[in-house]
Amino acid sequence: MMNIIPRELSKCKAPKRATCMYGKMTKKPWRTKGNQRKIRTATIPGECVSVDQLQSSNQGFIAQLKGILSKRRFKYATTWQTQ
Repeated sequence: MMNIIPRELSKCKAPKRATCMYGKMTKKPWRTKGNQRKIRTATIPGECVSVDQLQSSNQGFIAQLKGILSKRRFKYATTWQTQ
């Protein structure tokens, strides 16, 4: 033997490579879902209202049934639905 490495270092465990440790990792959620609440059913009309909003990248015309046509355009819309 050439004794290039000291004896106390020759018997220690080799450090793990970062690529090996990265391959063994598993993805863990950073946030968990808490207690799930039960969905209540509507007992009278109008008790439950659903709201949805949308945005269009292309502006569209405002719908008109009569009168002088307008050049105004819409880009956003909100809808409500009662159950």
